[in-house]
Amino acid sequence: MSAAAVSVWILGDQLLEKHPALAASEQAACIVLVESKRRAIKLPYQRKKLVLMFSAMRHYAEHLRSRGYCVDYRQAETFSKALREHIREYQPTRLVTMAAASYNGRSFQEGLPAHLGLPVEILPNTQFL
Repeated sequence: MSAAAVSVWILGDQLLEKHPALAASEQAACIVLVESKRRAIKLPYQRKKLVLMFSAMRHYAEHLRSRGYCVDYRQAETFSKALREHIREYQPTRLVTMAAASYNGRSFQEGLPAHLGLPVEILPNTQFL
């Protein structure tokens, strides 16, 4: 795969038409979407909810591809593993993402630069009124 200068990580509850991370990076950025097995079992999610969320993520990925984006859709044990694999394959110079809605999610994102070994830009979450 050819390397993209910027990769954009979009979380499963952030499937926005005008996602801030897409607007903040160039059109040639590679978009990363991850189905994390560990996240799916972390909380007592209803199975139908998980099916709908993963289905929405897959449709969103196809929508982005139809708009000309490079999309790397991964199924992995953890977000960390998927992001490390993406970085190894696509070799971005930085990662851009929108802040997670949960405190634990934001804490995880804040630790990503040290964990992944590249700069991570965390944009403000625009999903709040």
